Amino acid sequence: MRTIWQALAWKEWHEHKWKLAALTAIVVSVAAMPLMNIVDFGRDAIIISVGMATLCMLPLSLFVAAGEASSEGPRGTLAFTQSLPVAMWKVAIQKLVAGMLMCFLPIVIALALMCGVDVLCGALGIERHWKFENPFGDSSKALNPGTWLATSSLTACVATISLYLWAVALGVNRRDEVSAGAWALLFMAAWWTGWIVVRRMFFLQTPPDELQQLIMAGSPGGLAICLTSSVRVDVAWWAVIPMALFVHTLLACWYVRRFGQPALESESQLQSHSNSAMASWLAAPRRSPFAA
Repeated sequence: MRTIWQALAWKEWHEHKWKLAALTAIVVSVAAMPLMNIVDFGRDAIIISVGMATLCMLPLSLFVAAGEASSEGPRGTLAFTQSLPVAMWKVAIQKLVAGMLMCFLPIVIALALMCGVDVLCGALGIERHWKFENPFGDSSKALNPGTWLATSSLTACVATISLYLWAVALGVNRRDEVSAGAWALLFMAAWWTGWIVVRRMFFLQTPPDELQQLIMAGSPGGLAICLTSSVRVDVAWWAVIPMALFVHTLLACWYVRRFGQPALESESQLQSHSNSAMASWLAAPRRSPFAA
């Protein structure tokens, strides 16, 4: 017998499987472009592929977040979801996890395929013109494919999941996916613009590195900048990483708590309004099934 969590996971899988396939196809195609002309890109082909895959997935993560934040309302499935014998916070957690998988699985699959291409070229005796550089700032040392896959996936996933959590928290219960994505994008753009303006106005020189690292750790996609920064991190990692975890955990909790709440009232009001309107223009019921 299936548990509630298994049933919800089955529901999310069938709602997202084709979206996952489409996102994976897009990211793999974009990441494979530098490898098509290895001679011109030289030893930086792999690094360019990682950058292109990450840049491709960043706007797609906003698309995924907009769908998770407000898709139930426009599709008209929120009333059905609320009628299920399960708490709404459990549904929200499943949707949140499903969206996170949509954000980082395409990148992991694309980077794993690059490692597979490298192994296949080695087995066939084909000369490779790339190297697996360390994405964490220090590119002077080449890594083995397994270590490179883990570190590159971590860096890309940190950026995409951070944007996803910010967008899904800002767009929760919006009227439609377009407004949810637009509101999230506007807020994040204003966030980074405001931080740049504050830096220029209130600091005669660059602000202290400790303050910059802490603010970026909680900003949309900022932890990935901290991880890949070639500048020495002056504030200890025990402060940067907990700051990022604290902010993004708050965003996830906000989404879980708010999911479906305003829509419940609007749905009931809309239903009562439609019932009253229906009674005013519908004809009287037929007296027999044959007449109907």
